[in-house]
Amino acid sequence: MKYRKITLVITSLLVFAALVYGEPNDFKPVSSNDVNDVLNMIAAHIQDNYYRINTWEGEIENTTYLWRHGQSAERAFREYMDNNEQAPEEIKQTLKGNHFFLVDSKKDNLLIRSAPVGKITLLDIKTNRSYDSGLQRSEGTVITTPDYQIKCDPYRLHHVSKETIQRMATKKPVSGNIVVVMGESDPRIALKGRGLPVWFLLESMAKKGLGREGYSIKLEEKVNNGLVDYRLEIPGIDNGTAVGFFSMLFSGSKGFLVTDYELRDKAGNLQAKETTDFTLIDGIYLPARIHYAVYEANGKMKEDRTQVFKNMRVNKTIPEDSFTYKNLGLKDGDLFDNKIEGKKYKYQDANLVPIAEPNKPPK
Repeated sequence: MKYRKITLVITSLLVFAALVYGEPNDFKPVSSNDVNDVLNMIAAHIQDNYYRINTWEGEIENTTYLWRHGQSAERAFREYMDNNEQAPEEIKQTLKGNHFFLVDSKKDNLLIRSAPVGKITLLDIKTNRSYDSGLQRSEGTVITTPDYQIKCDPYRLHHVSKETIQRMATKKPVSGNIVVVMGESDPRIALKGRGLPVWFLLESMAKKGLGREGYSIKLEEKVNNGLVDYRLEIPGIDNGTAVGFFSMLFSGSKGFLVTDYELRDKAGNLQAKETTDFTLIDGIYLPARIHYAVYEANGKMKEDRTQVFKNMRVNKTIPEDSFTYKNLGLKDGDLFDNKIEGKKYKYQDANLVPIAEPNKPPK
């Protein structure tokens, strides 16, 4: 991977901004003459940090709170509670789990193994009564590579029938957005953004300018403890009309990684906010804690999620078969459905044994 070097001119811009603005101060517009250089500089920093990673592994402690109202509250209550009580009008649902992750950034491979912590609980917000569902979130493993995805759901318990379902692993071609497949447990989001890497977005803006369908994209700067932070505000456009604004804060003290995301409606009301704390390990900035909050239109909390990263290691040798069926934790008798080959297998003695198809009747 070829990295672009940060030029002396860009470094001089940072020093100049610190001298002119001093500290502390509010955000001020970046000079139009410097916008393209600043965008390219931020993009280069973020890209360079990510591609310093060859391999990356660690654990994530995840705690999620969901607020449900009306019909949504009743559906959740009926799904998790095996009784005939009247459902609460408002529910706060608590979900906890641990995730082990393994990343090979050069090959764009990712493995996430999830395990539940404790039981799913529901809280009646009005009466403060707590309900223990007695159920856990299902554990499982997901592997994604540029060529295929494998999802393994082990022995999960059906919410309604309480029936134990046999472990099944499914391998299929890659389709759609990887972030959607992996969910918010994908640790790479903190370093490269959702969907296309954030450096692609910044480079594209540097080439095309800061105008978008008649609406301006704002780039501002602020000195923070002698270092320069940048804030980028992008309008959300729907049929030529601004329907909201999305902003990113690039921290000069954290290698210009995004430490804050915000989504606001056109009136300026906060809809979602994500804050990331980073730590430096072996010269690479990695996420240490992520807090994500989503709000209703009336300002009430809808979702509150905290992820704490632990036991991280970077650039350590990993086994060649880390992103294959051999690392799914399969047990003898488990099923493996290879939709790419159109064949089904049974796992036995650390191997996949083809399952013979029944003879088809003659036409």
